[in-house]
Amino acid sequence: MEREIMRNCEHLVDLKQRQYWQNEERIWAVLRNMTVREIALSSLGDIAKEAGVGRNTVYKHRDVYRHIVACREHEAERMRKIQESGKND
Repeated sequence: MEREIMRNCEHLVDLKQRQYWQNEERIWAVLRNMTVREIALSSLGDIAKEAGVGRNTVYKHRDVYRHIVACREHEAERMRKIQESGKND
């Protein structure tokens, strides 16, 4: 009985790991087809929907989430520079 429970647990862990990496790849596939600006201006919900995952799934994939945040920071900095150059004219 105990051996069967362990086998079931191992199976569930393997299944969850496969799902994690499949979701990771689906999200990156969406992001690879977007520009930095598109990523920055898109909601997490829109990105998740395009990837076929839930919004909370994006948060669980830390490298993905960090990339999205970095894109947003980059776009914010770009916009700040544009606004500053307009003030100097």
